[in-house]
Amino acid sequence: MPVTIEDFGEQKGYLKVHIVGNATVAGLLGQVLNPEGVDLLVTEGWFHCNVPSTAAATQDWGFAATGVDAVDLVAAFPVNPGAGTNWTIGARGASEAAATGAQNGDTWAAAEFLTVTNAAAASTGLDGYLYLKYIRLD
Repeated sequence: MPVTIEDFGEQKGYLKVHIVGNATVAGLLGQVLNPEGVDLLVTEGWFHCNVPSTAAATQDWGFAATGVDAVDLVAAFPVNPGAGTNWTIGARGASEAAATGAQNGDTWAAAEFLTVTNAAAASTGLDGYLYLKYIRLD
């Protein structure tokens, strides 16, 4: 599966998602259901790129119904940065959002999925981890 949760056991406000690219030119790469089953306020996020995609690919990451392209976290994020690089995904406020281009924190509804979509090119070769920090809103 190209997008899977790395299981830490019982969740405690933190999630690690493994993202592996594929040859889909534009469309859903993968998705994971909200792991807590309650609304979550995603307060911060980071992406660690182990291996970049072989092409100049971009992806959308966000929260939506199954199979829906969403951009709550990033829109047209380039997934061919240097190997071993780290990127801020969820901004902690307006000033960080302006400085990094990351989106402000957002709510991940209980029944929604984190969707990862290849925006306009295949993401073949991509291997990285998305880390999300959140607060339960139950």
